[in-house]
Amino acid sequence: MTTQEILAKVASGEVQPGEAATLIAAMNANGKSNNQLTYKVSPKGAMSVYGMGRFPVTLYAEQWERIDSDAERKRRAEFMKSNAQQLTRKS
Repeated sequence: MTTQEILAKVASGEVQPGEAATLIAAMNANGKSNNQLTYKVSPKGAMSVYGMGRFPVTLYAEQWERIDSDAERKRRAEFMKSNAQQLTRKS
């Protein structure tokens, strides 16, 4: 998505100005070495993470808590270790 497309969505009311600023910041961060993640709360109360790819990752608080629990972090690390040969890493 380009800056012009984002601005058009703001003009049409599809995107709120704050969300547009986050989208533009995430878009500008892509390709730069800092690759800082940005966060936003959606109108429905979910949390979106920008800067991991082309589209944000959006989950509700209890979903983020479940993914980020100590037990799940351990399971994820074990899964990634046992499947390391099949996993692709993008820089």
